[in-house]
Amino acid sequence: MKKYLLYFLLGVLGLSSCNNLEQDITINLPNVEKRLAVECYIENGKLPRLTLTETSGYFDSPALPIVATAEVKITSKKGTDLLRFAPAFNPFTFKGFTHEGSLPLNINVGDELSLEINDPTTGRKVSAKNKVLPPPAISEIRATFNKDSLAFLFLRFPDNDPNASNYYHLVINNDSLTGKVQTDFSFEGRFTTNNDVTIGTPFRFKANDTIIVTVFHIDKAYYDFLETAEDAVSANGNPFGQPAVLVSNIDNGVGIFTILSYDRRYFYIKPSGEIVYFTPK
Repeated sequence: MKKYLLYFLLGVLGLSSCNNLEQDITINLPNVEKRLAVECYIENGKLPRLTLTETSGYFDSPALPIVATAEVKITSKKGTDLLRFAPAFNPFTFKGFTHEGSLPLNINVGDELSLEINDPTTGRKVSAKNKVLPPPAISEIRATFNKDSLAFLFLRFPDNDPNASNYYHLVINNDSLTGKVQTDFSFEGRFTTNNDVTIGTPFRFKANDTIIVTVFHIDKAYYDFLETAEDAVSANGNPFGQPAVLVSNIDNGVGIFTILSYDRRYFYIKPSGEIVYFTPK
C-alpha cells in the first residue's frame, strides 16, 4: 500500500512541476489593409451582376463586409452601365450578389469590357479589363459502363487555337445546374490529338442520370484565380498547410472580373450507354 501511495505522490509532484513549463507568448499581428474584393462573371445576354465586399483579417468578425457606397461601372463598346446597389440572391445559381446592371449585355467574341469601381467614402479605386474569348464546341460525349453499372464519360472538343496557350474549366452537374457537382476542375489544353482535347471522368454516373456538362474557355488570369483559390481553401485552418496567395486580375484590389464563354450540353444516359440530348424547359 505504501508503495502505491509513493507512486501517486510522485505523479502529483510531476504534474505540478509541468506547470512551470507553461509560458504565455504575445504575438503582435500587423494591421490588415482593407482592400476591395470583387467577383464578377459576365454572361452574354444577361444582366451584369457583381459581388463587392472588402478583405478582413483572419481574426476579424465573420460578418460579410459589404461596400454599399461604391460606384460600379462596366463599359463595353456599346456604352457604360452603372450597376446599382441591390443585394439579392440568384435562385438559378444559388449565389448572392450586391450590384446589378440595368440592361443585359450583348457581346461578341473579341469585345473588351472594362470595370471601374470607386468608393468615395474611403477613396479606394479598383479596375479590371477582360476580352470575350471564343467558346469551345463539344464534338463528342460517350458513356461506358463497367460491371458495377457505373459509367464514365469521355469528352472531346477542338482546341480553340493550337498556336496559343488555351485554358479550360470543366463542370459536370447531376439533375440541374445547382445539383450535385460530379466534376469541377481547370486545365491547360496542352495535350491534344489532331488538335482535339480529350477528357475522361471517373466511373460515377448511373443509367438514366440527368447530366449537365459545361466546358468553359477561360483566360490565364481566371485559371490562376481558380487554382490559387482552391489552394487557399485547402490551407485555411490547416496549421501545417502552405499559405496561399490569391492571384487576381483586379488592379488595386483582389478578386476576378471575367467573361464566361462556354458550351453546355444536357443529356441522360440510357442503360445501353446511348447519350440522349435534350433542351431544358
